[in-house]
Amino acid sequence: MASKDASLVSAQELHSFGNFLKRSEDDMKSLIINVNREVSRTNEAWDDKVNRQFTDKFYTYIDHVVKLVELLDDYSKFVHAKADAIENYGNVGQHYI
Repeated sequence: MASKDASLVSAQELHSFGNFLKRSEDDMKSLIINVNREVSRTNEAWDDKVNRQFTDKFYTYIDHVVKLVELLDDYSKFVHAKADAIENYGNVGQHYI
């Protein structure tokens, strides 16, 4: 697969992608909070072996999802910075035309 430079993509497209990543991150954070709340609430009243096993696995997987959320956050910031750089480069070039 050939490598493509982000400068070949419009700044607007990159900002749109960055915004999509940020929305996805926000949605995932909300989902994690809500599911975690329900698991904790249920665990207060239900304590058996199977539920404890589920809860242990749940928290392991949630840790992975949290890392994904962090990755989305970091990459959305990078994408926006790249788009800003492309915009700035275009603005500098217009001054010389």
